[in-house]
Amino acid sequence: MPVYMPPLSGVLAKIKAITAADPVGDLQGQWFRIKAATSSDSDTYGKLASAWDRIVGGDGACFALLYWPSGPYTGVWLHFLSTDALRREFACGCHKVDA
Repeated sequence: MPVYMPPLSGVLAKIKAITAADPVGDLQGQWFRIKAATSSDSDTYGKLASAWDRIVGGDGACFALLYWPSGPYTGVWLHFLSTDALRREFACGCHKVDA
């Protein structure tokens, strides 16, 4: 896994500790697929959503957790909102997205 700077590095470490999954990111370090080997996407999302405030701490405005139960982006995703422009364009927090 590439090395990321805070606050992203801390959030990824906490997600790994909770889910035992290694989030897989895109080349820009903006989108990360979270796939736990031992639980369903629905369970993974539930675990992360219930611990979300502890995971992101004071950096909650910089992150979104998304769960697509079906469709082309099926799964659990972390979106790192690293710039002001991304924070204006996308909502932070936890979201279940209907396809």
